[in-house]
Amino acid sequence: MALAIKRLESEGDSAPASKQYPVTIQLPIYNEPYVVERLFASLEKIHYPDALLQIQVLDDSTDATSELIKELIQKSKRKYDFDHIQRPKRDGFKAGALEYGLASATGELIAIFDTDFVVDPDFFQKTLPHFQDPKIGLVQTCWSYLNAEKNTLTKVQQVYLDGHFYVEHLARDSGGHFLNFNGTAGVFRKECIVDAGGWAGDMLTEDLDLSYRAQLKGWKFKVEKSSSSLCELPEDIRTLKTQQHRWLKGSAQVFRKLLLPILKSNISLRQKIESVLHLSANCSYIAVLILSLTLFSVVQVRLHNMWNHSLFLDLPVFVCGSIVMMYFYRQSDQINQRGLWTTLVRVPLAMLVGVGLSFCNSIAVAEGWLGAFSGFVRTPKMGDATTSKPAIDKRKSLLGGIELKEVVIAAVEIIIAVNLLYTAMDAYNLAMWLTIPFALFLACGFLYVGILSIQQIAKDFAQTRATSS
Repeated sequence: MALAIKRLESEGDSAPASKQYPVTIQLPIYNEPYVVERLFASLEKIHYPDALLQIQVLDDSTDATSELIKELIQKSKRKYDFDHIQRPKRDGFKAGALEYGLASATGELIAIFDTDFVVDPDFFQKTLPHFQDPKIGLVQTCWSYLNAEKNTLTKVQQVYLDGHFYVEHLARDSGGHFLNFNGTAGVFRKECIVDAGGWAGDMLTEDLDLSYRAQLKGWKFKVEKSSSSLCELPEDIRTLKTQQHRWLKGSAQVFRKLLLPILKSNISLRQKIESVLHLSANCSYIAVLILSLTLFSVVQVRLHNMWNHSLFLDLPVFVCGSIVMMYFYRQSDQINQRGLWTTLVRVPLAMLVGVGLSFCNSIAVAEGWLGAFSGFVRTPKMGDATTSKPAIDKRKSLLGGIELKEVVIAAVEIIIAVNLLYTAMDAYNLAMWLTIPFALFLACGFLYVGILSIQQIAKDFAQTRATSS
């Protein structure tokens, strides 16, 4: 994998000079008054001819964001062709907005940015050269983060996402496997979107759905690692769970929808296998949950079946699995020039949080596989908490009321943690020493996420009551 990534990096450094294409920038926006100014400020710095850029503001907002957008367009110093589009109905959510705007898009290429992004000024200089190959349908860039050092959760998310972009994406690219658009900071060829059937609002991850449909049609995708637009990571566990639920349920929906088309397609067997593994990878959360729930029973069974003999299987699997995870994320840290100590500290933290999220993430995956319906719940962004309205008002307007489901999930996470702590105590009494650290690690993951969730729910509930009183 490392050799493949290095080869891809050397190839990406010699991209040919780009011709200038007419480009439409689509900005899907829904109630984002705290970050939209930052987005528009970055548009002012783009290095590309104004005459070749159409900017579609796909505004589905129901709050003051729409008026703010009008002011920002009027204040713009660039002579862009602004098109402020407000649909009569928010059908299809983000996918519906993108499809609605596509009908009037004048660009040969379509660049898409979510509201919390800060566009790289050289974005088009780095991405457009790839489109000289007429088979290229998408160029996806990497992400950087405005608030990666904010707290433990943002540091953990940086680990996950850097591994996704700088190892997983680059390895798929160099290996000729299917890539996925990440919903933002990418450029589509308009012809590719149309040929693939357009944006579909029946999936929570419309980006993944379109990506696979396009590549099954023969379009090629590329990753451009030299361009990295800044974005905002969720800073609290409640918002992170909301985002994770949408991503994981959406990927399970795509698996359910496209499994047979993938198997029946004329792509290579190697691509079929990798695609199925890619789309079903989130079942790992269900595996972690099952392991956590059955660990106590396993301890009891092994007590009567010479448990020490299982070390020949358990210990190598545990050690090898940990080494693989550490090596995987160390690759992304090296690409981003981070020291070994950062990897040694943050990767175990990322694994811990991943364990803690396994219950709520398993629910999301199961809902996607079973076809359970749920609306598109965006990931709210806070922006700069020192400006605009007080943070207490932001949380009320962005997150709304507390749902019983959130409280139940947090309570179950703590119950699982308590069960695992009891398992560790039982293993201690039975002198099953190697089981103890494993049970404690799982328990700490669930306990950390569960307590964080309860604290955040209580805080949001108190703030909502204080604001309404």
